[in-house]
Amino acid sequence: MIEGHGNDLHRYGDKVKSDFSSNVAARRVPEALLSFLATQLEAIATYPEPDSETLRIALGKRLQVDENQVFVTNGSVEAFYTIAAAFRQSRSLVLVPSFAEYEDACRMHDHTIFYKSNELLHDAGNVRPQLVWLGNPNNPDGRLYAAKEIEEQLRQNSDTVFVVDEAYGELCSGFESVVGLVNRFDNLIVVHSMTKQYVLPGLRLGYMVTRRSLATRLRSFSVPWTVNALAQKVGIYLTSREDLYFQNKENILRNSTGLQKRFSSLSGITVTPSPCNFFLLRTEQLEAAVVKERLMNDFGLLIRDASNFRGLDNHAIRISVQTDEENEQLFRSMKNILESGANH
Repeated sequence: MIEGHGNDLHRYGDKVKSDFSSNVAARRVPEALLSFLATQLEAIATYPEPDSETLRIALGKRLQVDENQVFVTNGSVEAFYTIAAAFRQSRSLVLVPSFAEYEDACRMHDHTIFYKSNELLHDAGNVRPQLVWLGNPNNPDGRLYAAKEIEEQLRQNSDTVFVVDEAYGELCSGFESVVGLVNRFDNLIVVHSMTKQYVLPGLRLGYMVTRRSLATRLRSFSVPWTVNALAQKVGIYLTSREDLYFQNKENILRNSTGLQKRFSSLSGITVTPSPCNFFLLRTEQLEAAVVKERLMNDFGLLIRDASNFRGLDNHAIRISVQTDEENEQLFRSMKNILESGANH
């Protein structure tokens, strides 16, 4: 990690009463999953499958692709670094603002990096990149691309590989996955996380789906045993438990829409509309770092200072919605801070 992603919950520990900084779903880990995990602890006594074969087979069936088109990773971040390594010293276009690890992975592997606003996907081919990196939905602003829009770019730029990060797809309304396009296009890699909707970021589990030829190329740059035995067991379990699949999505997204409207009503705040469980806002007077410090010190509320996202300034904040009660506390606390302003 060169630049970092900004999740600093560990810095504050027990001081944090509510965490609005992480984009995982606002719910507890499903009890059934915790119970299953408790029965699998003996798996740590043996080596895991080096390439997660059983999980690849299960995911292939679920996604309706060949198992050899699936590449299981230690979270989606490992996927980005593997892709960057496989295309070392390539020309990469990163749509910004976006997840810092796209750029970090490219820098580590000596890519020449170009940047465009994420509003300009239609203009992606103009710099003739070998790779285009985009989140769909995008972190941190929740921008969503229609599957037809991505398909059109794949068709128009057949010599460019598009890396589409769908980690937050289940945390968004109106999302259309492009996994179904991998057998129609040679230039598509879809990256996904299995941790966001199930609240398992500490487990580190993700995967890539692409054409078999590209998967073979990527696998030649992989390291064995990066996905531990417990993570593999959980992944296999989750592919067969549709009943655990993010049942409170509608409520969370409704809370997000409501909180966005409330913040939009405050003087001195501009909200970027988002269809996801997270959204960006910008404070006109106070810098994000100041707001973050006051929320943490005075109320025990942790937000994401989004100023280190390329393309955003020092006033950008990302909010990930939580429970009704927590959202209300955040709104009142931020209103209090903004009204008190620099005289605090």
